[in-house]
Amino acid sequence: MVEWRDGVLDMVMVARGGLPPGWREGLGRIPWRRLPFAVSVMLVVLLAVQAADLTWKVIAGLDQEAPAVVEQETTAEAVSKVSGDPGKALAALHLFGQPAPQTAAEQRKEAVADAPETRLNLTLHGVFVDRDPTRGAAIIAKPGSGQLYYRVGREVANGRVLREVYADRVILAGNRGLETLRFPKKVEIEVPETLSRTAASKAGARDLTGLKGMLEETPEKVLDYLRFLPVKTGGQLRGFRILPKRDRTLYNKLGLQPADIVTAVNGIPLSDEMQALQLIDDLGNAGQLVLQVERRGQTRTVTLDLQ
Repeated sequence: MVEWRDGVLDMVMVARGGLPPGWREGLGRIPWRRLPFAVSVMLVVLLAVQAADLTWKVIAGLDQEAPAVVEQETTAEAVSKVSGDPGKALAALHLFGQPAPQTAAEQRKEAVADAPETRLNLTLHGVFVDRDPTRGAAIIAKPGSGQLYYRVGREVANGRVLREVYADRVILAGNRGLETLRFPKKVEIEVPETLSRTAASKAGARDLTGLKGMLEETPEKVLDYLRFLPVKTGGQLRGFRILPKRDRTLYNKLGLQPADIVTAVNGIPLSDEMQALQLIDDLGNAGQLVLQVERRGQTRTVTLDLQ
């Protein structure tokens, strides 16, 4: 039984043996009015202890993750120290991933583009270009041999093999790697307005005895007597200008003039470089040559009997 008397809790308990004497006076001496304040202080202390414990746990957790960040910064600093260039150091981190490896075609293209100029005493006079640079041909001159016709895969000089043919250059391959042979610097050929034909060209006119046999056996031998200069308009092959060498015998028999541009042979236009390339191989089987020639703005036909 619990009762309140004069603001003081009065507890009446019945228990075995009872309560010790004077227990009511002892309860009266307890400072009940200060008990709420004491309890509040204890609660504040307990909360502070709990808060402090939670804070240390959070800090401890951050300390465990910190080494990973420090290690990453150390890596960046190490790269920067090695390279000495902040830009290179940043690139070395590969923030956007590793670049894709080059394909074989890309490596070959890069090697061809970086091929140094050849030191051989060679002169490039003409090219026959295909979409596939390994299927072309070229007319190249070297000391003691004059102009010669070379297909890809044929040795040109000193172990150098013609490997690829482009519109402005050819690529030679040797033991030391790839080399580039380019056309010589453009030389302007001045042709007078009035062209006089020599007496030999007037008299001899179209006697081409021996030319057919030369074309059948060694067609490139023609290059010992004639020079073929490609003529282009707007980057497109238009035809060939045929000029004589020191021995003008064969040239005089053709009935051509230095300003003439041969645009077609036997109906095959020379503007198609691959057809022109094939034509060289077929000349030995031809009974005659029909040349379509541009002369002073007019088109003429020159027929050469090879029989």
